[in-house]
Formats: sequence, structure tokens, C-alpha cells
Amino acid sequence: MCFNSTISIISYIIGFSSSLLLYKRGYQIEGVFYGWVVQMQLIEYLLWINNKKTTINKNLTKLGIAFTHLQPYILYLAINHFNKNKLPLYVHQLMFIFLILNLIYFNVNSKLLNLNTIGIPNKLELQWKIQYGKYKRFYLIFLSLLLILTINGLNKYNYLNAVLIFITYIGSYIKYDKTKGVGSVWCVFAAYVPFLLNIIYYINDNNDNNNNEKNKSLLFFGR
Repeated sequence: MCFNSTISIISYIIGFSSSLLLYKRGYQIEGVFYGWVVQMQLIEYLLWINNKKTTINKNLTKLGIAFTHLQPYILYLAINHFNKNKLPLYVHQLMFIFLILNLIYFNVNSKLLNLNTIGIPNKLELQWKIQYGKYKRFYLIFLSLLLILTINGLNKYNYLNAVLIFITYIGSYIKYDKTKGVGSVWCVFAAYVPFLLNIIYYINDNNDNNNNEKNKSLLFFGR
């Protein structure tokens, strides 16, 4: 799979509009989370059209790093705001530990924060070097935390979302780890997850409504 500015902007439009639709249909947590994740496609679009070792590219890289590493916290805040059910205590503790690990990882790899993010259109994905520093297994913790938050924070379709996040990330890792394009590829895949969720949610919700109508009819005629 090859990437360029066109794919990035198309992915952004599809992903962001699908996230807005999720939000309007009552799935606010998913809408906010995926809406945040898909902003990386806008940033990558801007990086592709500034695909040189410039100050603009370097600043966009820093912005992308911030957006990426805030993803678990955006999901955490969305869950706490929109879900009336409280998260288990251990999840709050994990969030605090993850904050400490974030600071340690950035401190150890501070030199990577000031590098450019460059790719070769249609040949090599954008290279997010921050994800390949010392102790890069940190991102396994990142993934695990997203899964824990999804499973504990969504009242409906929680395991479906967790499976989709897991599959897209692991698939990106297996295929693109050697070219150091995991982060870039995962964000593209993640942009299409809300589109897929809208289809699945629509079908399942319609089936649930039809079943409810049938049950009401049976109750009415059974009187």
C-alpha cells in the first residue's frame, strides 16, 4: 500500500465525516475519539505537501506527535463525559502510570522530537521517527490502554471497537514495521473504522428496532 497527499486528504474527509455521523447518531464517545484520531490524516496531508526538511515540516511533526500521544486521553475524557457508568479504579490508575511513561519515553528520546517527518510519495510511507526510539515497546502499552478503555468505557459495541483497533494496529505492525511506517499506516486504517462502524451500527440498530416492534405487536395481540 502506497501513500501520498491525495490518499491522506480523502481518508480525512471520509473519516471525519463518518465520525461526525457517529456523534450525531448518539455514539458520542466513538465520534469524539475517531474524530480526533482522523486529524492525523489532515496533518499527514500537510506533511506530504511540505515533504522537505523545513521548519514547517518540523512543526507539523511536533503537532502530529502531540495528536497521536493524546489519543488515549481523548478517549478517557470522552468516556468520563458521555458515559454515566464510572470506569473501574484501576483504569484511572493506569492512565496516571501511562502519563509517567509518556514523559519518560519523550525524555529518553527527546532528540527525536526535533526531527522532520519525510516520505517518498507512492513508494515509502511518512517516517514518524519518534515511534522507533529506545524502548519502542512503549507503544504496546499505548495499544493495550486503548483496548482497556474501549472495553470498559463503551456500553455497546465495546468489544467490536476493541477488535477493530487491535486488528488495524497489529496488521499495520506486521506489514509495515520494517519500513517504519506503522504509525502512518494505522492512522489511515483508523480513518475508515468510523465509516465501517456506521454501517454496522445502522444494520444492528435497525434489527433491534424491528425486533422491538415485533415484541410490542406480540404483546398487543396476546392480551
